[in-house]
Amino acid sequence: MNTIKFKQNGSTPGVVLDKESGMFQFTGESFPEDPYEFFNPIFQWFDTYSENPLQSTVIDFQLSYFNTVSAKNFLHIMGQLEQ
Repeated sequence: MNTIKFKQNGSTPGVVLDKESGMFQFTGESFPEDPYEFFNPIFQWFDTYSENPLQSTVIDFQLSYFNTVSAKNFLHIMGQLEQ
């Protein structure tokens, strides 16, 4: 499974999704101009991850600000993991 690493860039958060190390992290601020473009690869990654997850999954949110659209997308991610 490929690792996703996005650097924090103004309106988008830093993201690390690394199954091998067990690191799932969102940092900074999140108010992307195109939420679909930003979050879609993350949703796809978690779809794949949920097929064979680690025994324990911890997501570290270190966000100083996120807008309503980002909140909805973070809730979608958590919903993917609940299943």
